[in-house]
Amino acid sequence: MSELTERLRAILESPAYRLAFEDEDLLQQDDLRPMRLQLELLKPERAPSRRPGTRGRSYADTAPA
Repeated sequence: MSELTERLRAILESPAYRLAFEDEDLLQQDDLRPMRLQLELLKPERAPSRRPGTRGRSYADTAPA
């Protein structure tokens, strides 16, 4: 393997090139806790829109006028 190929492989295997949702080290950082909580709160709201044949509803759809 050439030196250039080895360097390229090392770069691509670097943690910086991992996708964010696959990067456990990134997701577990303390300063990203608010982002994780925000995602947890968003999950139930998004779940109905993922089921085939259903329409997602938002708070605006259910709030009294």
